[in-house]
Amino acid sequence: GIYCSSSSPAITNNIISGNNNGIHCSGYSPAITNNTISGNSSFGIYCDGSSPAITNNIIGSHTSYGIYEANSNSEPSVNHNCFYNNAEDYYDEGIVIRTVSWLNTVYTGNISAQPQFIGGGYHLGTASPCIDTGSNTAQNIPLTDKDGMPRIYNNYIVDMGAYEYQGTSTSAFIEISPTFGIEGSIITVSGNGFGGSELIRVSFGRCETIATVSTNEAGSFSTIFTVDTQFQPLIYGSTGCYRMQKSF
Repeated sequence: GIYCSSSSPAITNNIISGNNNGIHCSGYSPAITNNTISGNSSFGIYCDGSSPAITNNIIGSHTSYGIYEANSNSEPSVNHNCFYNNAEDYYDEGIVIRTVSWLNTVYTGNISAQPQFIGGGYHLGTASPCIDTGSNTAQNIPLTDKDGMPRIYNNYIVDMGAYEYQGTSTSAFIEISPTFGIEGSIITVSGNGFGGSELIRVSFGRCETIATVSTNEAGSFSTIFTVDTQFQPLIYGSTGCYRMQKSF
């Protein structure tokens, strides 16, 4: 995960999953904006003497707490976040379990709902309650989302989470098989029969989206990848990732 000790970084556009704590804040107060923090074995965000600004995140599927406020020296501000499938959503000063409804008596815009992810990853489906329910005044909102797409789609209201919903015709998904390869191998992925200027997301192994590429006017695309070893086999099995080398 991410460990912040006596530092206040801007933490944005991340998928934080498969750790003990998603984010551990010890002293000082980072801005935690537009992340998807899901499936960590203990806490989503752990605050120890820290008061981070937690805004526009999706926080879910933790066996302990979505947010854990360890002591009275921790006073995070928690606005416009989606909580789902946590054992408990919020622990207040190491004393009281709080609900999302209680959070909204102190803060604003938090919801308790299934994000309705699609594609086997963390992109938002058409009916997701996380669409257009963030805060445009959150700290350090990036210009683009994790895919490099516009962060505030259609100049309206920012979404919650690492990925911004891009409209009903958002993209086609391409999954690569096999999910492993010899390091240094050059892989070409291409296709046709799509619409002109249609966004294609390419996923491989544990990399939910390794690239986005737009089709040409004829509805075709082609992109080249090199097999790399950015994921350690002992942690992630035998899968590596394809890293985009060039798109056109």
